[in-house]
Amino acid sequence: MSRAGDSRDGHGSEMSSEKSVYCDESLSWIRTVDGDRLWIAASGVLDSELQIEALSEAEINAMRVAPEQIARCKTWFAQASKSGPPTVNSFWLQQFLQHWSGEKVSQGAVILAASQTGFELASAPGSRTTSVTIGVSKDSISQFDCGCGHP
Repeated sequence: MSRAGDSRDGHGSEMSSEKSVYCDESLSWIRTVDGDRLWIAASGVLDSELQIEALSEAEINAMRVAPEQIARCKTWFAQASKSGPPTVNSFWLQQFLQHWSGEKVSQGAVILAASQTGFELASAPGSRTTSVTIGVSKDSISQFDCGCGHP
């Protein structure tokens, strides 16, 4: 596997700079509007200093994003409107989508579903968290009154 920020796919091949999301049987990455490549796990964005190739298979398995959670999130993104620049925090949106769906979704599932459905993503400026910002219209969020204090 390659290290986060590397331009290789973990199998020694160069990855296309045109791709915005990469998924395989191990881990996935997304490309932000800023051109950053971020490795995504169930918990969200992986630490850029993490040596992915040093992880055991069990550690990688524990970090994988569940496909059924991605599908659940994609259902919501399919009816949502896009907005730029990205301003909605992925951690907050994770909480919102759990309330909306009534089921658990990981932050990684939210991030990958947003990327796979064409929403812009950006690194949270100066953030030391596992979050990104997503270009989803706040009108798409406000149509659901979930009582969680959304914007």
